[in-house]
Amino acid sequence: MHISKLGKRDIGEIMKRFHNKRAVVIGGTSGIGYHCAKKITEEGAKVVLVARGEENLKRVSKELEGTVGYIVADIAKRLDCQTIVSESIRLLGNIDIVIHCAAQHVRGPVLSCSVDDLCEMVRSNLEAPIYLSRSFLPSLITTKGVLILVSSLAGCIPLPNAATYSATKFGLRAFSIALSQEVKEYNVGVTVVSPGPVATRFILDDLDAVSDMTLSQPMLSPEYVARRILGAIISRPIEIQVPRKSGYLTTLGYIFPFLRRWLQPSLKRKGVRQRKRLQK
Repeated sequence: MHISKLGKRDIGEIMKRFHNKRAVVIGGTSGIGYHCAKKITEEGAKVVLVARGEENLKRVSKELEGTVGYIVADIAKRLDCQTIVSESIRLLGNIDIVIHCAAQHVRGPVLSCSVDDLCEMVRSNLEAPIYLSRSFLPSLITTKGVLILVSSLAGCIPLPNAATYSATKFGLRAFSIALSQEVKEYNVGVTVVSPGPVATRFILDDLDAVSDMTLSQPMLSPEYVARRILGAIISRPIEIQVPRKSGYLTTLGYIFPFLRRWLQPSLKRKGVRQRKRLQK
């Protein structure tokens, strides 16, 4: 089910399902997370926002009327992850929806990255969502809720100059797909969302370091990805890849490495053209 393809009346009926739902949005002050929080609060959900920057949390919590509270936390720190869980439950009670959007990306070859940066990527992008998923599961089982884990198409095909980031996203995708089968008997939905490049500060502030291969794919708006996530909360697929054509391409490239090698030169040229357009 794709919300963007439904009629206005259908969308209105579907969105009633978010009324009074209790949600935690990790990485909820910018990009995909912000737009997810904005859309579900507009439909009556009660939300706890989680991010590192307190000023942004204050600003967004004032903007979004459905915000019950916010939590200042760095997901790379285990104690902060524990606080996210305990404070979310204190503020909301049992939880219906967890949307995990937070991630870290230090771009460049492995040899150009510090060991500390590589380890922090693993903690933020893989250890933290695993810990938080496990910790929120008892509450989600009680409510028959939904867990959304935002990964990346870099978790579907290895990405040079993003080796550790790609590895963490491969791991997160595998964890999510396996977990969805484990908790199916409890009527808990688990969906991994794997988008291509998204027009957020995560990419645009570091455009020179973004690979040509990444930029060869359509640049998505965070609003569009958020709409797809809302659709996934309702329909509960195991995985969605956004956009679908890029998902097909990465899957084929992973299964048939020769195809990836054959397409790489033309895709890189396309990425170079896209970079020039974005830099204007």
